Amino acid sequence: MKRSMLTQFNKSILISVVMLLAVIISLYVFIADEAISKLNEEVLIMQAKEVRWILEDIIDNGTDELRIISENPNLKEWMSEGQDQVPDIDDYLDLIDELDFDYFYIASGQHFHYFYTERVDGEFGAFKELEGFNEQISKEDWFQILMRNTRENPYQVNLDMDKDDLNLMNWINYSVFNQEEAVGGIGVSLSYEEVISKVLDSQLKQVDAYVVDQSGAVQIAKNSDAVQLNSFGMGQEGETLGHLADNESIDLIISTFFRKSDLNIRVVPIDDDKFQSLTLVKIPKINWAVVLLYEGGNILSLDQILIVGLLSLAGVLIIGLIFTWLLRTRIIMPLEELIDHLHFYQESGQIIEMKETGNEIDRLVEVISELEHHHQEANNYLSKKVSEKEDEVHSLYATIKNNEKNLRRLLDNLPIGVIRLDSNMLLVYANQAAFQIFGVKNMKEYKENRIKDPIYPFESRTAFMKFFGDIDAYETLVDYKLEIRVKARGLVQVLINLYPVEIDGVIYYEGIMKDISKDLIYERELIKRANYDNLTGVLSRTAFIQKLEDKFILPPSTEKNTYFFTIDFDCFKKVNDTYGHIVGDKVLKRISELLMVHIGDHGFVGRIGGDEFAAYLEVGLEDSVEKIAADMLHKVAGTTIGYKQYHIQVTISIGCTLITKNDEFENIYYRSDQALYKAKELGKNMLILYEDIEKGLT
Repeated sequence: MKRSMLTQFNKSILISVVMLLAVIISLYVFIADEAISKLNEEVLIMQAKEVRWILEDIIDNGTDELRIISENPNLKEWMSEGQDQVPDIDDYLDLIDELDFDYFYIASGQHFHYFYTERVDGEFGAFKELEGFNEQISKEDWFQILMRNTRENPYQVNLDMDKDDLNLMNWINYSVFNQEEAVGGIGVSLSYEEVISKVLDSQLKQVDAYVVDQSGAVQIAKNSDAVQLNSFGMGQEGETLGHLADNESIDLIISTFFRKSDLNIRVVPIDDDKFQSLTLVKIPKINWAVVLLYEGGNILSLDQILIVGLLSLAGVLIIGLIFTWLLRTRIIMPLEELIDHLHFYQESGQIIEMKETGNEIDRLVEVISELEHHHQEANNYLSKKVSEKEDEVHSLYATIKNNEKNLRRLLDNLPIGVIRLDSNMLLVYANQAAFQIFGVKNMKEYKENRIKDPIYPFESRTAFMKFFGDIDAYETLVDYKLEIRVKARGLVQVLINLYPVEIDGVIYYEGIMKDISKDLIYERELIKRANYDNLTGVLSRTAFIQKLEDKFILPPSTEKNTYFFTIDFDCFKKVNDTYGHIVGDKVLKRISELLMVHIGDHGFVGRIGGDEFAAYLEVGLEDSVEKIAADMLHKVAGTTIGYKQYHIQVTISIGCTLITKNDEFENIYYRSDQALYKAKELGKNMLILYEDIEKGLT
């Protein structure tokens, strides 16, 4: 009895499922036509959006490339000078070689002249004057094209398909500023065919596609005659866009669409013999719009509609079958099994026995309850442990973030620059010390300088290529000296240490840099102090002897004689005792200056100690060393050194010897010193040549 009731219930459910499927299929058929219409509308919108995306991508690429080119200093200099001569393409190939456009334009704001170059077989040729355009353009036109641009909005877009004038109006024009003044313009454009293939290469046979500006003027159209029209009504010279000339509603719809700033997409049915609807999608970047005129019918083919319908119907049937299977396995089959068990227990009397064994059932319930209790305890324990681990993870994360913050603060407070470069030698990280070396405040300012000058901060392209080549050859740079350009300081000497590191499979170069300009100045000062006498400015004793011994290494000259002088002030102690050491120092300094001037490029002078000096002199074979020395003695004796009320004159005595092959300092110093003693002995203020003493001539 119960089995038959269940069977009847099962049949009733199956009948209900079938009826439900029938209702769903009927509804599907009823709404299919409406769904296809909606699908057509969505396809049109997506088509218009695709046109917008392609056009925006072209504009973004063009403006990005022009922005970089516009900051080139050589380009600005050419424009500021008001050149009207054809520019040299070689000066600009590095700038424009990677452009994704067929034409590049350049003009100076002084003479309203445009020049252009065209890419042929992948390469830009020589610049040519845009003769027709230059002849027609007026100052007012020039202002409209270029000068009304601002630094914040430096470009305009005009994509009219003017195929009779080198596609000139298919372009993005960009103003070049020198400080706040627009000094000229540059531009890029595509060919007529390429713009059409990129922007309006639609596969929709029932759709006419256009791009219009705010006035409704057609900017891009497959039909080239359409771009001569002011709107979808009447053209400039009476042309019309087919039968749409009499349909003023299209112009009205477009103008209303532009006036509503909050409206970006609109699909409007129109009353026209050919077209059923008008789809509009704004292009916010340039405030234009994509216009699609839809003729009617299904945009999707009959085969595509049939496939979509069959797939949808199959989906409905599959859902119905799944629902039936779940109903059968989850409800009907368990009920049948339960009824079979009840019949079995009823016939065997086991139901009564179960009642008699109630204690066992109670015990079973207790065991189950105890198991549930342990299960709950285990859950609580696990929840507690999970919570503890979560707290540990949160604490660890907070510690890591704090350590990262402390590390960044530590790096920024370091007195030495820390940098990271990518494989193209572009800076990706720098601490504050590094930014100070570069003469900028932050990464943004550094990148702005890099955009203006692609080789920044290197002194020249040669220096950049050398650095790039060195790191490519050696990978690791240790104590590498480099000159960089800093805006406020000019050339700055830096010391760099760089090492390659791999992060997530990408090679970077990390290291430190230090401004060593002050160190070099200090080093040069130390060298100067070590090599030159602080008071007189002549070579120190050590530096003089070293320089003299370097001369000994060289082979002797066959065209000159070389001499060594020992020079001593006459009665200099009396000067110090009479006038004081301050006056004595001034006398030493002034006479030293005279000696250096007199020796000039023919030798060098050094201070051996106190008021004793030495000199190395090269004399031509036909010149007389005695005459040179006599002039020196006369010059010194005739010099008056004034200090306050004092006027001091001094004389010097000179001992001289000829330097011969394989001579040594001790020998020539001994010989000239002997000659000096002889000069003092004979009355001072004279030159004695040691070789004359040997000959008995003194």
